[in-house]
Amino acid sequence: MAMGSTDGPLLYRVRRIVGDTGVERGAPRRTGSLAVSLGLLCIAISMGLLRGQAADSSTAILVHAPGVVNQTGIEYPAAARTAGDEGFVAIECTLDAQGNVVEATLLPSTTEWPRYHDAPLVLQNSVLEAVRKWKFASGSKTVVGVMFQADSRSVDSFIQAGDFLYRNGQVDEAFRKFAEAAAQHPEKKITFQKRQIEVLIRQGKTADALNKDLKILQEDPNDAEARAMQASYRLDKGDVESAIKELWDVMDDIPDNFVAHFNLGRAYSRKGDLEQAEVQFRAALRIKPDYRIAKLGLVELSLRKGDYGAAFNGQLFFGHKAREIAQEILKKDPQNADALQLLAMCDEMKY
Repeated sequence: MAMGSTDGPLLYRVRRIVGDTGVERGAPRRTGSLAVSLGLLCIAISMGLLRGQAADSSTAILVHAPGVVNQTGIEYPAAARTAGDEGFVAIECTLDAQGNVVEATLLPSTTEWPRYHDAPLVLQNSVLEAVRKWKFASGSKTVVGVMFQADSRSVDSFIQAGDFLYRNGQVDEAFRKFAEAAAQHPEKKITFQKRQIEVLIRQGKTADALNKDLKILQEDPNDAEARAMQASYRLDKGDVESAIKELWDVMDDIPDNFVAHFNLGRAYSRKGDLEQAEVQFRAALRIKPDYRIAKLGLVELSLRKGDYGAAFNGQLFFGHKAREIAQEILKKDPQNADALQLLAMCDEMKY
């Protein structure tokens, strides 16, 4: 059911426990570190989404600064607005005991944020200048994410803003943003309705999500993604064979639908065909390499096979799921050192 859902990553120390360097798909080490830092934004207790200062209604600055208690506005330089400069800026802040920023370091974009590109230097400097004056509640480090939008009313800008809110845990705001987008761009209404469905699923509002999906099918009975969701619903109700048939029909229309592949993996796993389940989970990951829930599917398959090494092999990026993985391993292998260390780390981090 979790279309496009994400899970919080585990700390870099856990990667070291399991012998993973944190490098995936050739990304630089710094990028792997950013993936962890940005993921931590989603689980920060004092998470706050703030708006920067934009000079006119067509531009926008979205700011995610967990724990900030005092901030100056971020300037959108006039020359950059005129040129249409925009993009994403991530800043790692080192804090003193009082929460003052003692060092602000620019971080590169990562595949964790696939829709976002690095903002030009003038915008990066604007963020650095502002953030160095900010004060945070507590902690030794934090990561600030800032998005500059030159035209906040465009289809792409609505998608980026909604996804930015969604990824940072501001799901109610994301739902409202996608609703606003559907009203502003009726020609893309179904696109934004599907984004709203993702939000509703994350909120646990399954019935509302299904109703919205049915409305999409009333307008377009052949919409493959909407059909895929109904198949997923049937799967959750225990109708495995019907779900498998519908999902294969969906993939005849959209072979690269990673959600359909993922749900086929779930269906075959439930059926007991672990080999075919693995094929489908891996197919989902070939299409969307950062699709963590498919990675988790592979971990669960490895646990069922008793292949603990595979379960630990670069897959532990799931935050609270890490505890479940460790506990599952310890049921079968009470002395497994990696699982014991992972469980201790979860206790320390209160996962």
